[in-house]
Amino acid sequence: MKKKLNAWWETVDVMLLSAIFLASMLGTVVSAVILKWGMLYYGELGFAARLAVSLTATAAYALVVVAVFFAFFPETKTVLQRIWRK
Repeated sequence: MKKKLNAWWETVDVMLLSAIFLASMLGTVVSAVILKWGMLYYGELGFAARLAVSLTATAAYALVVVAVFFAFFPETKTVLQRIWRK
């Protein structure tokens, strides 16, 4: 079992795992702050306001993930350009 674990660990890209972990943690924090603040001020205004706050939090999460991956892997810019061109 230990040999299998060591073999797996040698194939894992630690930078990628770090980027995934950091992106998920920062994205969750940013999204939670936006949701808490938005629902506090706009939650009483109805369904449309809650939907707008939720969509804003989701967009912020996505931006944080892209920013983290862009910081860890500069080639992300090339990949994003290919996605938007197709």
